[in-house]
Amino acid sequence: MVDDAEWLAALLANLLPKHSEVAGLLALIRLHRARGAARFDTEGRLVLLADQNRSLWNRRAIVEATGALMGAARAHRRPGPYQLQAAIVACHAETETFADTDWAQMLVLYDMLLYLTPSPVTRLHRAIALRHVQGPEAALAELDQQTEPP
Repeated sequence: MVDDAEWLAALLANLLPKHSEVAGLLALIRLHRARGAARFDTEGRLVLLADQNRSLWNRRAIVEATGALMGAARAHRRPGPYQLQAAIVACHAETETFADTDWAQMLVLYDMLLYLTPSPVTRLHRAIALRHVQGPEAALAELDQQTEPP
């Protein structure tokens, strides 16, 4: 199924080279695939990002996908949701350890994503980034604002 999705996204990227969101989607798929070997344990259980064995990640695929994403961003200068999601994944994928994650950059990317496509899941992920930048109190305060009745 993932093979088919990547093939279709690559086909679209070839047919629509001026559509930066197609490049963003392809980069997003390839970045997730590059980390695939570490995402599940031998019994099929999900391994949290912080606990993944990063030596199992395909670094060459990460570099190639990130390069394509950056090329699309420079060429078109109109980031869309797929490009932003791919940039978020790239922030994780480019670091040697979970602790090295550039959380301030992640926060900016989530702010941009929320502006374009607000969703409860994106707000939750932004709160996680906020926790790493400003601390747990700031993150909890933001989550409390999201759950207050109108």
